[in-house]
Amino acid sequence: MNKELFINGFKHRIKEKFNLTEASAFEILVLAAFLDLSFDEVMAYISTLINGKGSNDAGMDGIYICL
Repeated sequence: MNKELFINGFKHRIKEKFNLTEASAFEILVLAAFLDLSFDEVMAYISTLINGKGSNDAGMDGIYICL
């Protein structure tokens, strides 16, 4: 239960901050945890999401690193 509250809390904040769907917010959360980066860094440099619409699939197979 605590694990769900923790993950859902982060998903909700990411969703609101970047105006994303819940699925896209979860992808940003996973990428940030996996790469040990902030959510802002993932959105700016790593994710392949375009305009928060998910028109390019993010996820582990969609990482684009331009640091």
